[in-house]
Amino acid sequence: MNPDEALVMVTSLLDKLYPQKTDYITIVSNEKQKQEVQKLAELIKYDQFFFVLDLVNRKVIHAHGLKKWLGYDEGNFTLLKYLSIIHPRHLESLNVFAQAAFETANSKEHQISFMEQKYSVQLPLLHESGNYISTKRSLYPFQISEDGKVLAYLNHFTIVKEDFDATIALNPEVKTTNQKSQKDLANIVVKQKAKIIIANSSKIAGFSQRQLKILRAMVDNPIKNQGQIFDELGIKSTRNTDISRIITQARLYYEHEDFTTLKEIALFLQREGLI
Repeated sequence: MNPDEALVMVTSLLDKLYPQKTDYITIVSNEKQKQEVQKLAELIKYDQFFFVLDLVNRKVIHAHGLKKWLGYDEGNFTLLKYLSIIHPRHLESLNVFAQAAFETANSKEHQISFMEQKYSVQLPLLHESGNYISTKRSLYPFQISEDGKVLAYLNHFTIVKEDFDATIALNPEVKTTNQKSQKDLANIVVKQKAKIIIANSSKIAGFSQRQLKILRAMVDNPIKNQGQIFDELGIKSTRNTDISRIITQARLYYEHEDFTTLKEIALFLQREGLI
């Protein structure tokens, strides 16, 4: 998936969730937002940067530290620019989990509060110099409507490594300062919604549903070897072809030549949140 395709998907999702020319009554004051931005701006010297994504207007606001740590002009940093610096191997996964997270946040199942819930992923970003750096990105509700819709998210990044690590997957996780049972429930609900989205897609990360079924069986049966899993799935004549195609696709899509077995790929996709 390229940035333009990702922008179309994101815009389509936002058009569905936040119809244009809709008036929202907001509950987070400008003063409260300003105080939070000022507090976070003090931390950009510690390998951190952030911006707010205004979902209603589809634009980036309150950008701080992008010039210092990524080399990009903060005044001209757009949603398309952001999508263009995310490593392309993660764009599809991010879209799946963004949709699942938005649907969960905007439902009546969970009460959302300013800067309380956190959705985190490991995310490589392209530095202006042309090299990828590894970051941890956390999303927090930054503006909320009176009826409980999240209208803006704060995107906070911490640099993990100043280079690209092909072994790192998204590892999506939802956390909150509420009680543990509520935290666990939110995490489970988001991942369940993501699985439904994946199941309704013809292909994910270039893998067909049949290939994902094979890889999912690898994760679900960790003590069984590859041959036993293929036997249980009733796959005989196409076994070698399936193995070769899955490994080739994984190496191509994730730019990770070290993949050698289906189990390695399956565990990576599990950490990516796709199985």
